[in-house]
Amino acid sequence: MECEEPSHRPVDEMMDCDSSHVVYVSPGEPGALGRALKLATPFTSFVVEAGHYEEPEPLEIVAEGVTLRAKEDANVHILCAFAPSAGGSLLRISSKGVKVSGLMFETPSPPPPSSSDPATSAEDQKQARLSFSCVVVEGESNAALSSCIVKGGGGLGVFIWGNSTPSMVDCEVSDCVCGIVVRNEAAPNITKSKIHTCRDACVKFAGDSKGKFDGNLLYDSFEAGIVACGKSTAEISNNVLRDTKGCGFLLIEDTAVMCSHNKVEGSHVNGVQAGEDSNATFKENTIHGSEGSGIVVHDRSSGSFFKNTVTGTKMAGIGVRDTAQPVMVGNTILNGAGSGVVLVGQAGGVYNNNHISMNKCAGVGLKGSAHALFDGNVIARNEGYGIWLQDDVQGTFQNNSVEANKMAGMSVNHRASPNVQHNSIKGGQQVGLLLQHQAQGHYAHNHISGNEAANVLLMGQSRSTLANNTVCRSPGGGVLIRGDAFTALRCNTIERNGRANLAVLDNACPTVEGNTIQDGEGRGVVVTGNGRGDFRWNMIVNHGLAGVYVGGEAEPQMAFNVIACSGASGLVVEDRAGGCYCDNSFSGNECAAVAVQGKAQPTMQRNVVVHSGRGGVWLGEQAGGKIEGNHVEDMPQAWRIGPQVRCQVDTRVEVLDRLLQMVAETKTAMRGGRQGGQAEGGRVVMVVHPNEESIVLGFQRQTARIQIAPEQTWPAGEEDIEELPEADSSLPIF
Repeated sequence: MECEEPSHRPVDEMMDCDSSHVVYVSPGEPGALGRALKLATPFTSFVVEAGHYEEPEPLEIVAEGVTLRAKEDANVHILCAFAPSAGGSLLRISSKGVKVSGLMFETPSPPPPSSSDPATSAEDQKQARLSFSCVVVEGESNAALSSCIVKGGGGLGVFIWGNSTPSMVDCEVSDCVCGIVVRNEAAPNITKSKIHTCRDACVKFAGDSKGKFDGNLLYDSFEAGIVACGKSTAEISNNVLRDTKGCGFLLIEDTAVMCSHNKVEGSHVNGVQAGEDSNATFKENTIHGSEGSGIVVHDRSSGSFFKNTVTGTKMAGIGVRDTAQPVMVGNTILNGAGSGVVLVGQAGGVYNNNHISMNKCAGVGLKGSAHALFDGNVIARNEGYGIWLQDDVQGTFQNNSVEANKMAGMSVNHRASPNVQHNSIKGGQQVGLLLQHQAQGHYAHNHISGNEAANVLLMGQSRSTLANNTVCRSPGGGVLIRGDAFTALRCNTIERNGRANLAVLDNACPTVEGNTIQDGEGRGVVVTGNGRGDFRWNMIVNHGLAGVYVGGEAEPQMAFNVIACSGASGLVVEDRAGGCYCDNSFSGNECAAVAVQGKAQPTMQRNVVVHSGRGGVWLGEQAGGKIEGNHVEDMPQAWRIGPQVRCQVDTRVEVLDRLLQMVAETKTAMRGGRQGGQAEGGRVVMVVHPNEESIVLGFQRQTARIQIAPEQTWPAGEEDIEELPEADSSLPIF
């Protein structure tokens, strides 16, 4: 039996036709489409003519395989003409194989809530509308919606729940509280659609929802572009989120969605905000122009963030707070008006191979009790510090490249105590490594070079250990220790710096052991002010000026050092300085090996001085102290003593064998290759008949080569040390 055109037969007669037939529906009396759908049998196709359809009752498709489509090029507008009820809908689909295309479904925007109905309060009316959906897909339906327009009015646009697996292609959902909501174990496939003008979120994934959301455009929402909550594991990719006001992505509860290749742009506060116990994966997304932060991770959230690009944020590019523990790998954070990466509270996590550069404030900033692993990052050309640690921060920083930042490459403040190793800190416009206040930490195997003001500045009451670092090529100096700082410098190479390679000022009291301090344009070691410290087993060679300068009222303890090949004197002690200088070796210095002047009062014992006639020990007019038991090479200029010298001087040449035996019996704490002489069972062995060459070689590594510096005059005064301002304690956060 063939079906005739709907204009010739009523709808109820047409439904008597065979299944799989086509039914044409035209606008007319209200409820025309609803009456047709009630008579639908499986696989019926409804072709809807152009026009407006006012439906006084909900539309339901329960038969399998039903097709509901607009006639070609027809403009079909289906309008909800009944009062929304809680959980209600304009169109509800619960069967499989349904296809809906080319239609517009609209729930009108509500008037202001009214309490005129005594049985229904204004709040009840509001909540009913909020839970009302323009289109619902439920059960196990796999309905396919294409080229449809859904306007949700004061409720939801499309509500997908149950175990349904619908698809939406080239649809537009707008004017809703929330555009699309996916709940339970639903797994839709939504592609190439527009979702916009939503008062809360454009899309929300909740419950155990899954599915794919790919290639869509979302814009003009108030709360977020996409909200993921519950335990959703949806795959969200290749979407554009624009002008989402609050967040691009808001992740809460236990969601573990996968988000990749999305763009967040336009007006929004945070590009991604992950909180509560969320554990999402973000990969290769682009976030630009956030009014707040590009990515914020907070509460107990974790998550993995790979190869994302965050640019142009007003605050931190990435902000982590509370006890969040994300993994951030291979991200690029550029051109932010705040800092690149900021951790506060007890935040932690792993930050590996990220590129953080050209931000207005610090590249990386940690505050509170934050602790994290930063490994293999490039932190460069930021206008603040490269790395800024404050409060009680800990953590490990390793294998990072910190380059060309305008302020200190790494600034450690307050009580921060990091582990810093195998980093390159170079080319900064101020200090390379700055420690102040009560900062602590362990700093090992780093290469710190070419920073303008100084490579390392330790000040305040900082307490730290620097071991096996290379500190070189700063025009302002190598290591500068000020204030009441106490540090242990062990087995470092400090070389080729302008001014002093190592300077100890104020009340600083370092332990300096087993270092190679060499090839400086100025002095090797400067101790002045009230500086003290213990200097042992160091190789101090090849400096343009004095190898060691001690001035002010400094009182260092220096033993078992090699001080050689200085362009001026080996050791200068002047002003009112004192200290103890025992068992050191002096050789190859251009002026006097030891010069004591002013009212200095050093104690010098058991030193070996080889000077080849250029000057052994010279004592100025008012020199004091005690000088005895030294071996000074017996040549002209071995001693030059002013007529009014106040110190106790014994110019007798000690029996060299006894001196050498005393040196040999002193165990050294230096690492292999830097002992005095050749190592035999941890003891120092020196040659019996020393000369200028053998004394030097006996204390340095066998592969080292000593070059005599060109002749220079011995300066009379102390060099000026530039004051650096303390860092601002504020830190832009998110």
